[in-house]
Amino acid sequence: MERPESCKDFFYVIQDRNSAGNPLTEDEVRRYFTQILEANITCEEKGVIHRDLKPDNILLDLKNDEVKLIDFGLASEIQEEPFDSFRGTQYYMPPEFMKTGKYDGCEATVWAMGILLVDMLSPVIPAFEKPQHCLSMEPRIPRHLSSEVKNVVYMLLNPEADQRPTLKQVLQHPWFSMEV
Repeated sequence: MERPESCKDFFYVIQDRNSAGNPLTEDEVRRYFTQILEANITCEEKGVIHRDLKPDNILLDLKNDEVKLIDFGLASEIQEEPFDSFRGTQYYMPPEFMKTGKYDGCEATVWAMGILLVDMLSPVIPAFEKPQHCLSMEPRIPRHLSSEVKNVVYMLLNPEADQRPTLKQVLQHPWFSMEV
């Protein structure tokens, strides 16, 4: 499928802005992250999980300033039993899979959204230097960010999968309704 002319990989949006010394602001991240969150909620409501969320699989429509999920090549239907094989990018692997070799797709989506949020907020400092660090360390979050967004990150990156919020619950966090 051809890519529309006015779109750019979100990975390059983040990288180019950071290289220019003008990283995404927290307000911009909130706007884009909300769109990505809503897209994933819609997918879940249709019984589908993406399984490879990352900036490379998001396009920014430069004309409309809207993001879109792309590359559903690893997507799966939501299933009752846990997944026993990981699909996607290792950096986004949830800790429960590292511990048990199994994971719930919806809970793993919440984890991936947390990693994605840190990538958007702090493109030079990953949440975890190595994926396995999530088993013993808290995510690295820049100090200058608001306490509200830090709280969202900690909610999403809760190492206990059953204690993570659902995507719809995340959207109810006060950070999403903060005024600029």
